[in-house]
Amino acid sequence: VFLGCFPAGNWVDLTHGIPPQDTRAASLELRHAYSYFPVGTLHVAIVDPGVGTSRRIIVAEKSGHGFLAPDNGLLDGILEEGDPVWAPDPAPWELPNKSSTFHGRDVFTPMAAALASGRLVLADRDLCLDWVRCPEKAPEQVSKGGFTLRILMVDHFGNLVTNWDVSQSGTLPEGAEVRIGSHVVPIVKTYADVPCMGLLALIDSIGHLEIAQRDGSAADRLGLGVGDVLELRTKP
Repeated sequence: VFLGCFPAGNWVDLTHGIPPQDTRAASLELRHAYSYFPVGTLHVAIVDPGVGTSRRIIVAEKSGHGFLAPDNGLLDGILEEGDPVWAPDPAPWELPNKSSTFHGRDVFTPMAAALASGRLVLADRDLCLDWVRCPEKAPEQVSKGGFTLRILMVDHFGNLVTNWDVSQSGTLPEGAEVRIGSHVVPIVKTYADVPCMGLLALIDSIGHLEIAQRDGSAADRLGLGVGDVLELRTKP
């Protein structure tokens, strides 16, 4: 659809691996990926449980990058107060015979082509100040050296990505370890720092603390998923 609307454009797929309806995972992936693209890139992010309803479609700009997404909190965590956000009328750009279930094809992609080709020009009258915020909860300190962490995402390896983000929460406390029920999980540097099938925690490639099982799935081993809570403690 994009190339049909804008043959001179370039389209790059970042991922189709977002869990269904998981706007938080989409936001996390996009937040840590967009800056690797050239300035001037338009990022189209479509995780849209409200497809076919009156939910808005928003366009935003940050650090020379454009973003097009449903107004459902997906862009929170990427945008900051003061970044311009617009809610243009999608109707002029929709495909004929628009479906009520596939707006990625029928609405978002034609809008992306119109933006990328310069045919859709954003106007001050479309500025949007009340776009949806869904702030990510920070780790909660419950005692001296003790924190509760929440699982934000389970990747396709079964690694559990938590909300400890070193760019926001800082480096891990010295001597910290993760406790999950009866499991005491060491914090290491690489997956190979524990024996085969051993549990471990490390700072991953996006700067988040993740729980993993070497050569296996921590999610399956521990029976945990998005929203579950872990405990981070310094050693006694």
